[in-house]
Amino acid sequence: MADAIVSPLLQSLLNRLDSICLSIGGGRGGDEILTRSRSVVAAVKDLATVAEQRFEMAEEIKLWLTEVKRLAYRLSDLLDDYEQQIRKVRNQKLMSCCFGFFTKTGDRRPIANVLQKLATLAGEGNWPLESNWRPDLYFRLNSGSGTSSLGLELEIVGRDTDRDKVISLLLSEAKEICRVVSIVGVGGVGKTTLARLVYSDEALGRNFRFKFWVSLGNGLRFNVQRIGEAICSKKFTSLVDLMDGVRRELLRKRFLVVLDNLCIEEMDLWFMLINSFNVGSPGSTVLITTRSVEVADSLGSMSLYYLQPLHDSDCLDMLWKVALLPREEKEEKQNIELLQISKILVAHCGGLPLAVKVLGALLPYNGEMGDWLSAATLALLELRKYSYTSNILPVLRLSYDLLPSNLKQCFAYFSIFPREHWISKEKLLQLWKSEGFLQTSGSFFEDIAEDCFMKLLQRLFFEDIVRDESGNMFCRMHDVVYDFVLTVSLTTCSVVGPESSKFVSKELHHCSLVFESEPSTQLRYLSNKEDLQTLLFISSKFDSIPDTIFSRLSHLHVLDFSQSGISQLPVSLGALKHLRYLDASRTYIRKIPETISNLKYLQTLELSECYNLEELPKTVPQLTNLVNLGVSSCCSLTYLPSGIEKLRLLEKLPTFVLGKQSDSAKLNELSELDLKDRLEIQNLENVTKEAEAGGAELFKKVSIHSLELSWGHSGVMSAEMSAKILEYLYPPLNLRDFRLKGYEGSRFPSWMNWGLRNLSSISLISCSCQTLPPLGQLPSLKFLYLKGMSEVRLIGLEFFGDGGFPCLERLEIYDMPNLEEWMSIEMSIEGSTGPLSLEVFPCLDKLVVKGCHRLTVLPVIPNLRSLALCDSNEMLLHSVVHLPSLSSLVVEKFKLKFLTFYFKNLSIEKLTFYDCDNLDHLFEDDQASSSLKHLSILYCDRLMSLPSDLRSLTSLQRFDVMECEQLRDISSLVFLGSLEELSIVSCPMLQSLPSCIRYLTNLQRLVIKGCPDSQGRLEKKNGGDWSKIAHIPYLEIEHKELVLEDK
Repeated sequence: MADAIVSPLLQSLLNRLDSICLSIGGGRGGDEILTRSRSVVAAVKDLATVAEQRFEMAEEIKLWLTEVKRLAYRLSDLLDDYEQQIRKVRNQKLMSCCFGFFTKTGDRRPIANVLQKLATLAGEGNWPLESNWRPDLYFRLNSGSGTSSLGLELEIVGRDTDRDKVISLLLSEAKEICRVVSIVGVGGVGKTTLARLVYSDEALGRNFRFKFWVSLGNGLRFNVQRIGEAICSKKFTSLVDLMDGVRRELLRKRFLVVLDNLCIEEMDLWFMLINSFNVGSPGSTVLITTRSVEVADSLGSMSLYYLQPLHDSDCLDMLWKVALLPREEKEEKQNIELLQISKILVAHCGGLPLAVKVLGALLPYNGEMGDWLSAATLALLELRKYSYTSNILPVLRLSYDLLPSNLKQCFAYFSIFPREHWISKEKLLQLWKSEGFLQTSGSFFEDIAEDCFMKLLQRLFFEDIVRDESGNMFCRMHDVVYDFVLTVSLTTCSVVGPESSKFVSKELHHCSLVFESEPSTQLRYLSNKEDLQTLLFISSKFDSIPDTIFSRLSHLHVLDFSQSGISQLPVSLGALKHLRYLDASRTYIRKIPETISNLKYLQTLELSECYNLEELPKTVPQLTNLVNLGVSSCCSLTYLPSGIEKLRLLEKLPTFVLGKQSDSAKLNELSELDLKDRLEIQNLENVTKEAEAGGAELFKKVSIHSLELSWGHSGVMSAEMSAKILEYLYPPLNLRDFRLKGYEGSRFPSWMNWGLRNLSSISLISCSCQTLPPLGQLPSLKFLYLKGMSEVRLIGLEFFGDGGFPCLERLEIYDMPNLEEWMSIEMSIEGSTGPLSLEVFPCLDKLVVKGCHRLTVLPVIPNLRSLALCDSNEMLLHSVVHLPSLSSLVVEKFKLKFLTFYFKNLSIEKLTFYDCDNLDHLFEDDQASSSLKHLSILYCDRLMSLPSDLRSLTSLQRFDVMECEQLRDISSLVFLGSLEELSIVSCPMLQSLPSCIRYLTNLQRLVIKGCPDSQGRLEKKNGGDWSKIAHIPYLEIEHKELVLEDK
């Protein structure tokens, strides 16, 4: 299994030996020893490759591979030591003959000793490739042939009836305040999928206004902390506080809580939790998914739903969809063969959807039905070899066995993360590299790492893939797949927790620490693991590191303190001379010890969001193997040290901070770096010479896709100097995102005139130019953000250039107090048949204008759907009549008493008034729009009564009133016969609800919060106004910090 995988490490050693041979030349002594070294390692690698491919591995082979792996790690560290020593030798002739000299210590020759042991092992290994090995199937899966269902939303098959039955259980009458319903089934049968179908059901959502989803990960410990955090959206320091927080959050609410993958031993905690759940309104429900009937019974489940395996026909349908098999008619013989082999394959899956999906991902259709049928037959033969009683394990095992050795290691590496743990793709790839799992072999590492990740993704080993707001990808494993990954890495990878620290394997190489208090006990046990290569701290509950720990863990390659409470890194960090990856991001550290310069092999130094970090060591440029230097969002960092240009391998430097100090990095140092992805250059006011800007040669950095150039306030620079510097900093032509901030020049650079045609996003912030650049001619621009351009008085024809913003979808203009005119133009192009009229802003969907007090007219934007006008000239509202497609309008911080434009013929469906204190009524002369469906009046402090012209809103379905401190009279609600939802929040002067509210027969939901005088009258038993609202199905009435939800 993965514990015995060693061939990728041996390939890495071969590559390093080749590199050493090239670096020292062809001297006799060095050449002879290197040749013998390479020969031994190559022989062992060939044997290991054969051994790793055996489906059933004998114990003697496992022991052989384990010993080879131990020696290979030892040899890798020795080569580290040798390379560090050889750096001190300047005489090339001496270098060429001293490999043997530098590989001995006194009378001992450690490298020679390791090689001798490897040579002995090479003589012992004698095992042929198994006769039933299927290289054709292996090649088909790993050669890139075939299509993939990756990127397609996998349709849920065959669970509609199950969904309806579970929903029926949740909505049935119950005597208990909070019932417990359990979905019980074997792993992989689709319990979580079914629960998600139920949870997202629209009709169910109308019955449960409060819903909470908690993934528990099938751990034996009952993670009450995770439940409390999911319900209350906050962390707790004690169990008492947690239970109290849950009670307050759920009190008198009708809620649905899903506890996914529950496996519980600590029943006392469950009973404490269910007591907290019992404070809700009747009908509240806890929905549990579990593999164990005993667990469901012990929790007092009123209803158990036994989820059965899928029917064969549904499995067949799912297999064909995942494998992307064509549905059109084929030859009769192929039709028969396809149906026969498919039925046999799904029979091996036992009706488990996960097994069917993994099997379908193993057999992607490549356009040749004959080829697919042959591959399916081979897969079936392999499945029959396994003797598992489970239906899911043979499929997972086959998928794993058909992975290349390096991917087996990458897959097994997930066992060092806790169950249900989210890991970012970027971080995962960096970790794989730091561990030496992937070799570039002349290609780019990112391409190979990306390919490995996508292959694991295509095998459906990941349950969830999500992206954050920045587009970063995160993934986690399916619970059943995680169970399997633990079986393929039993000894070398582990999560070490409070209970398991005493039982770690002597062969442990990679681990994470998961703890709820100071990890001193776990660290004490791990400190004896001298061969430990990976140590991840997955907790925020420690703030210091024992200074002596690193002297014992000197072979670490990966060390991760991210999101912990530490404020200082120990000086002994410099003892980790083999370290490749160091992550201290999101910690409280202020400085990095100078001893970091000893970490010559460090590839990743991640310090992002260390808000207290003041400086980097001056020795950072000595880290010549550094590839990633993450210093983004380090707001206290004032400069980077001089010599950054020496980091020739650096690819990721998201932030480059220019300082005033003489020993700070200069702008022209960037010319030596081949950076990728994104780059932000801060404090450009500290550039003292034009040549520094010209020397940066940003235009050559074609792998940079996002660029930000910013001037700060730490120095003074003339407008002319600013303009010259920016002119020199023209970016690569393939740039996609550009931000310019604090620019003090009087004109934009010429390179913004001839256009960066791939730009999709531009932000110009606090720039001093009087005119805008011709951005309208950029054919790919989708988002434009303008803010603080105080010198701009006119948005004229030059803004459009030779185009009309053909792809722009969103435009935001903020704080341009001197802007007086925005020209509206009609463009024409002379064509072969005469002038052709072109539409300006044809794709513009959303426009925001804020803080533009002199601007009175907007241009005609025919397809604009959403407009927000904030703290600007009221005359802008008259432009709304020239926006025929407008459906949403926000009016914020205007002093108007009503809308003074002809509203009636517009198709606006949503209208929001925000902070309009003088608002008296809505429309001039009752010119309301019959299309208005959603009206919000927010933070209008002087509004005392709802406008009488509400009567004209015959189609209004939703009405929100919030933070109107003087509101007393809402009697005009009587006219809103179509109203379905009404929310009145934080209107403290409201005394009572009008009697007319009982006549709003279409009203389905009423929310009253922060209205203390009226809330007391709405109590169900004693409230004088209860009869007015008793007919409304869904009520949320806040009373004395509690919320009553009723049906």
